[in-house]
Parts: sequence; C-alpha cells; structure tokens
Amino acid sequence: MTFTKLYNEDCLIKLKTIKSDSIDLIFADPPYNLQLKGQLRRPDTSKVSAVDDYWDKFNSFKDYDNFSKKWLKECKRILKKNGSIWVIGSYHNIFRVGKIIQDNNFWILNDVIWNKGAVAKKLGRNFIGIEKDKKYFKVSEQRIKKINEIDSNFNFPMIDKKKEKRIPFGYLLESGLVEPGLNLFDHKKKYKAQVMADGSIYCNKIQGSIHKVGAQVQGMPSCNGWSYWHFNIEGKLEPIDFLRRKVREAL
Repeated sequence: MTFTKLYNEDCLIKLKTIKSDSIDLIFADPPYNLQLKGQLRRPDTSKVSAVDDYWDKFNSFKDYDNFSKKWLKECKRILKKNGSIWVIGSYHNIFRVGKIIQDNNFWILNDVIWNKGAVAKKLGRNFIGIEKDKKYFKVSEQRIKKINEIDSNFNFPMIDKKKEKRIPFGYLLESGLVEPGLNLFDHKKKYKAQVMADGSIYCNKIQGSIHKVGAQVQGMPSCNGWSYWHFNIEGKLEPIDFLRRKVREAL
C-alpha cells in the first residue's frame, strides 16, 4: 500500500487490505447519523445543519451501531499495540460510538474539542486517507493540496525534561568540566558562589546544592540552579546547564 495518499474507496473494504498491527495513529471521522426532524441550535445560537447525503443515512440506531462495530473492529486489528485512535463525532452520536469503542477494549484517554486543519500534512507525517463519497473526496483532495508543510526548523517535538538522563552537579567535577574553586554568578552578577570539592556550592555563608543555595540567596522557596547559576567562558556568562548538555551529548 502507498502511504501519503488518499483513497476514494469504501473504508470497510479498504481497511481489510491493511496489514495487522501496522498503524501508529488512526484519525476517524465517521458518519454522525445526523438526521434531524426539527430545528436544532447550538449554545451560541448557531443553527445545526442536518446531513442529507446517502452515506449518513441509517434505517435505525441498530444499523448505525452495526456499521460502527465493523469499522472499529478493523481499526483495532490494524492499530499497533501502542498506537492511538482519534474518533470525531458530535453530541448526537459520540456516546453510542464511545460505548462501542470501549466494547473493543480501547482505553479512552480524553475528550478533545478540535479545530480542523489537515494536521498530518502540515507536520510532514506519512498518512493515508479513505473516503467513499466522490464529491467529498474531491473537496478533501483539493483542500489538502493547498496545505503547506511546516518548516522543519519549527516542527520538532519539545524535549520532555523528565525523560532526560539525570546528571548531578557533582558529576561535572568528576568529569573535569568543573573544578573546585570555580566562581559561579547569577546573570546580573549580584551573587557570587564558589564550587566546593564535594559538589556543593558556597555563597553568603550558605552551603548546599546549586538549587538550595540559589533559592536561599533570593529568599525563594525553590530555584532551578542549572539555569540560575552561570560561569564565565571567554568573557561571557553561560548557564551551567550548558555544561550539563555537553555531558548528555557525550553519553
């Protein structure tokens, strides 16, 4: 199967051609069964339009549930064990679909209000799209063609600090990047601390960790010593986190 492509096909048929346990993420926008018999307005007073297309018409809730069971079963089959599925719906159908999702042993993590915008292409991801209705398929194809991929310089995930390898300040001494007696400063040079041989620092008669001393000299309950304390390198002050990053890169 070719990825990064739209398929104008029936999802119940196309899904069966996809290899089991092969998809990282599924984004599904199924029919809502939105057949209104009267006028309905949203909380902001805007009118809700019913859907008259054939693909959104079902004879009964039972028929709609059976359809939902079929496509969700296939999604469960092709999704990787650590994959995710996002299912779009309205308050008319999402509770019925949610029940079937749980019946298929999916674990619901959250409900999200979504602002549309061809995200997969913007982020440069591989994707496939399956749409049965030819009219909507052409509309979707033209809309996606107009989307430009985000510049790679602005498209990389934020680093989760909790997952980074923990580096104690004392390790900088052990590795030779910092020596006892090194002077440390806050960025305004209001305080000067000295590095001790045991990895602690000393400032204004206070001795302790880079975090403890930074907090106490400021009269604060806490402090990130890695960003608060700086050292002089070629006449320029750099945060000691600069050295920690060098250690992580070398590991």
